[in-house]
Amino acid sequence: MRPNDCKYPIVDGKLSIKLYIELFTLCFESFIDKYQNFDEISSMIFHLPFSKMRDKALQSLDDKYIDFKTKHLSEITSKILCKNIGNTYTGSLYLSLLSLLYYGNINEHEKIALFSYGSGAVGELFTVNLSADYKEKIRKLEIDKRLNSRKEVSIEDYELKYFDNMLKLKDNSRVKLSKIIDSIRFYEIDK
Repeated sequence: MRPNDCKYPIVDGKLSIKLYIELFTLCFESFIDKYQNFDEISSMIFHLPFSKMRDKALQSLDDKYIDFKTKHLSEITSKILCKNIGNTYTGSLYLSLLSLLYYGNINEHEKIALFSYGSGAVGELFTVNLSADYKEKIRKLEIDKRLNSRKEVSIEDYELKYFDNMLKLKDNSRVKLSKIIDSIRFYEIDK
């Protein structure tokens, strides 16, 4: 989270992990209460701020779910892209899904459970059913080719090329943060 009066986010990693696990456990138990079991679920993917977060969440489940934990802890294809690309924040859940579909051995019409998490405030567990033609569509993305075509850039080049240009207006002037007063951010155009 980044309070309005701070230039950078404030991170409490241990608290974030604790809340993630609590929300996952709550969502998982609510799902079990409503649907009785996870037997129809072929795979489960997670929002992955880092790749071991899924493992921590699964390991936190009660031992009566040992078969479920063992099955899903052994599945690694959903973590490949997140490990390769890094944290995409909100997009990490869908990057995990893409990774599972691209690298995994998932059949058409299977049901996948997804655990979504947001900043310690909300968690949601929902399911999706795969369409009959999903494999054809996923293969056309050529993910490996795209990943292998990446080029390493320095932080300075990245900030100049990407971040700095995001703040550029059509007349080449730039928007910049000028001051913060009582948690209110003020911006000005720098010509």
